[in-house]
Amino acid sequence: MIIKRVKLENYRSHSNITVDFSKGVNLILGKNGKGKTSILEAISSVMFNTKDRSGKETGKNFIKFNEKSGKIEIEFTANDGRDYILKTEFFKTKPKKQSLTDINGLDCEGDIQENLEELCGIKKGFEETYENIVIAKQNEFINIFKAKPKDREEIFNKIFNTQIYKEMYDGFLKEATDKYTKQIDYLSKDINSLKDNMEDKEEISNFLKEEEVLKESLNTEFSKTTEISTKLSNEIKDYEADEINLKNLISNIEDEENKIEKYSNLLKDNILEAKKAKKAKTIVEENEKPYLEYLEIEDKLKDFREIHTNLLQEQKLNTQYQNNIEKLELSNKTLKTDIANLEENISKNSEKKDSLDKNIAELKSKEEDLTSKLKEYENLLIKLEDLEKTKKKNSDKHLEKKTEINILGKELSAKKDLFVLINIEDIEKQLTVFKDLEKEIKSLEEDKIAFEIEIKTLKNASNELSSKICPYLKENCENLKDKEADDYFSSKISIRTETIEDLKKKIEEKTVILAEKSVFEEKKKQYFELDKTIKNLELSLKTEEVNLKEIELNIKSLDISIQQLIENQEFQDSTSLKEHKKGLEVELKNLNLDEKRENLKNLIESLDLEKEKILKNQSSIENNLKEIDEYCKKIKADTDKNIENVTSEIKIFENKLIELKTSYNEYIKNNVLAKDLENLLLKVEKSIKELYSLRFNKNSLKEKVFSLEDKIKNIKIDELREKFNILKDELNEISKKLGSSQEKIENYKKILEKIASQEEKQKKLLDELKKLEDKSNRANLIRNEVGKMGRAISKYMLSGISNIASLNFNKITGRTERIEWSNDEKDKYVLYLVGQERKIAFEQLSGGEQVSVAIAIRGTMTEYFTNSRFMILDEPTNNLDTERKKLLAEYMGEILKNLDQSIIVTHDDTFREMAEKIIEL
Repeated sequence: MIIKRVKLENYRSHSNITVDFSKGVNLILGKNGKGKTSILEAISSVMFNTKDRSGKETGKNFIKFNEKSGKIEIEFTANDGRDYILKTEFFKTKPKKQSLTDINGLDCEGDIQENLEELCGIKKGFEETYENIVIAKQNEFINIFKAKPKDREEIFNKIFNTQIYKEMYDGFLKEATDKYTKQIDYLSKDINSLKDNMEDKEEISNFLKEEEVLKESLNTEFSKTTEISTKLSNEIKDYEADEINLKNLISNIEDEENKIEKYSNLLKDNILEAKKAKKAKTIVEENEKPYLEYLEIEDKLKDFREIHTNLLQEQKLNTQYQNNIEKLELSNKTLKTDIANLEENISKNSEKKDSLDKNIAELKSKEEDLTSKLKEYENLLIKLEDLEKTKKKNSDKHLEKKTEINILGKELSAKKDLFVLINIEDIEKQLTVFKDLEKEIKSLEEDKIAFEIEIKTLKNASNELSSKICPYLKENCENLKDKEADDYFSSKISIRTETIEDLKKKIEEKTVILAEKSVFEEKKKQYFELDKTIKNLELSLKTEEVNLKEIELNIKSLDISIQQLIENQEFQDSTSLKEHKKGLEVELKNLNLDEKRENLKNLIESLDLEKEKILKNQSSIENNLKEIDEYCKKIKADTDKNIENVTSEIKIFENKLIELKTSYNEYIKNNVLAKDLENLLLKVEKSIKELYSLRFNKNSLKEKVFSLEDKIKNIKIDELREKFNILKDELNEISKKLGSSQEKIENYKKILEKIASQEEKQKKLLDELKKLEDKSNRANLIRNEVGKMGRAISKYMLSGISNIASLNFNKITGRTERIEWSNDEKDKYVLYLVGQERKIAFEQLSGGEQVSVAIAIRGTMTEYFTNSRFMILDEPTNNLDTERKKLLAEYMGEILKNLDQSIIVTHDDTFREMAEKIIEL
């Protein structure tokens, strides 16, 4: 594969750049921060589906700052020899858009990612192979071979794709063997428990035979007693023929008893209805407060809706006001004519003003004396009136505060009553149950996902093993799978599928229960809101009480101030002061100075008004219009805000109505029945009286019966009946014994059936135990075999890589040593350089030897795992000294010349001489 051109628009730091590549070694050279790595990242993300440097896949990270989208266009020659163009566009708010076409513009059929895997020539594990083999990232060229054993194992297991066997060994195969072991333990306990709880079959059979003999004896005795009882019954019937009159009386008694029973039932019904009515009354009393609150809120809601309607009407009026502003603008034109007329009037009135000024000056002296005294009185009157007004205001405020305190007290009492009804402990307990339920659902979801992943892994493992050809060894491996293994995978997948269905049902059931959580959360929220409201009300109540005391103190202080002001004066209050002031005003008025002053004042005001009109009309016409316009806008904004607030209040009251609806309905439903309580109590009383009368009649009839019985007492019918009753009791006793015997017989039979069932169950459990033990042995066998596969495959692959890498090492160094790469239990992916007289681990090699061995291994892995003949090196000289950089450049040339294309990104020019094309940024 050869990349021919990469074009970037608004990608990372690049606004618009096109980079052309050639066959052979391509060197991207530039200082840090020039966007070199961004070009490699563009190739990696769109062609090989890798994550960006932050570990994310979203296109938002690729787009240049302040841009809405970015584009990447790559032209390349694929392994089939044809040219293709891959276009990718990233967006901030929607998924990326991608297309793959050939050089003629024809779209490639099928999935783009699958096509790229084929065209790029990577055999398997597309993203992983690229990440770990095709591209050598910064600091990984040599360090990957010097890592700790555990880290090396994790890295190379991923590269060789052998971690699946370890995951199978430690994962679902271990789980399977552990599960079989647990099931065997449980079955063994069940079998032992069944054996311990099973009764003695022979002993129960003997008990059954004994009871059947006893039953036969009781049947014989019952027959004899029945014969004697029948004879006595006939004698009693002969006697009863002489008791016709007595029977008639008894019949009458029975009629009375039927009536008594009828009225007793009626009395019970009435009592039951009365209880229901009493209960309904209790419900009505309990729900009366919410019912009244519901009606009150309903009225408030009606008022708010009227306010809402008025505000909407006000919105319409605002529009009309805006139209009136336009009319005002038209009227401004006429004002300019008025200004000219006003200026003419000012000139005429100035002459009148001068004449009045002379007349007023003559009377000024007298006026000053009177004015001085009047001013003194006026000051006193102002002070006195202010004090009296303040006192009245405080008195009114005192009354208002008392009213507010009463209202707050009632509201606080109502809130406390409502607060008591909510049991927060029950709500908290229920919410804790819901919290545990959420955790359980989350756990079930995680189990479900884990089982789905396991089924996928089982299917993949089954498919890979079904061919009986190892995907890495490329040779026949009959021991990898047989019929037992196939049965195991099918059984395992079936069990996991059933388990997932069970988990889905459990999740659905628990989700239905969890739906009630919001109800309890709302109750909890209501509880804390109510608690907060009560605390605020209590605080407000205390504050208002403090304010009331302050007002009372102010009133006392004002009384003292008023008394001090009127002390040693000619008046006692503001009324008498007004009388004195009035006398001075009359005297001042007789001077006729007021009239003259008034004329002068009117004249001056007229002049001032006319001047003001001129100035105002000349300078403020446009400003006034602007202010009116702003005021209209403010009114509109206020109106909109008021509409929003009123809408919010309406919503609150509507929600409150929904909360009180249940109590309201309960009150309506039970109110009618509660009102009927007194009527039902009267019916009960009437039934009791009627029942008393019937019982009295019944007792009278019984006395008549006793009289008739006295007449026939010599017949000794009682002895006959007594004998008959004794026989009857004997028959009952025998019947009871027969019933008890039959019950024991049935019980013994059931016990024997239970024993038979337990024996059958024990047999089935033993069979199941045997099957489980057999399955457990097979599962352990499969697990042990799978556990060995990963290391066996990796050893085989490492052997092949070591052989080819040794040849590469000999080429680039001219030395005869060979590379030995092993993966044992203790030495995990350890590299050795082996000669005739030495065997040295990679960590102990010199810097030059480490570089040459790493290059040989890297080159071999690129050929071994891909058909792309393509390699990328990102800053390969990072953290290397000068000598190692030269060795890397020298030896790397031998490996890279065997590839179709390689791209090296670096900030130094170590590879400049070996490059076919140099791209400087």
